[in-house]
Amino acid sequence: METLLRIKELVEKISIDTEKTFKKGNRSAAIRARKNAQELKEIIAPFRKEVLEEILRQHPRKIRKNKKEKTEENV
Repeated sequence: METLLRIKELVEKISIDTEKTFKKGNRSAAIRARKNAQELKEIIAPFRKEVLEEILRQHPRKIRKNKKEKTEENV
């Protein structure tokens, strides 16, 4: 959940700085927006892994069964 809060914070910062960039032509805001977007990109992959691990922890059989069914459908 801590990661999700960080993601929300970064998205809000990106939104504010992007608005400043497009409405006012603020170059510093553009740099901040790009920097925060890069940080967001680096946080997303571990976040996806955290979510998957939590689902597997809570529902180990159900998820693995569905994964197996999807694999069999593709064959």
